[in-house]
Amino acid sequence: METFENEVVQIALLAGNDGVIRDTAFEGCHVKGPAVIAPRNTDFAHNTLDAPDTDALLWEVPPERKRIVGAILVEDCAFRGCTFSMVGITGPKALVDQFRDS
Repeated sequence: METFENEVVQIALLAGNDGVIRDTAFEGCHVKGPAVIAPRNTDFAHNTLDAPDTDALLWEVPPERKRIVGAILVEDCAFRGCTFSMVGITGPKALVDQFRDS
């Protein structure tokens, strides 16, 4: 697993042309957009969402939608102690609720 520690990470540049980030850990990083991420099997712990209103960066995907185009797939990753700036998060209601409740 690739690991970034205490770095400024431009998430869109890291995703490259495929728009996918896999098997990567981020520890104490400043994760910068503009970007929207679609997490799958990804852990989030002790992070800060830099936004005046959390709902402004959460994009709920209805269950009948089978595909998401334009978001960065973040799969099998971990974000611990990171700050997210200008990064939206999209996914099913359960995922969005997890961020609202934290």
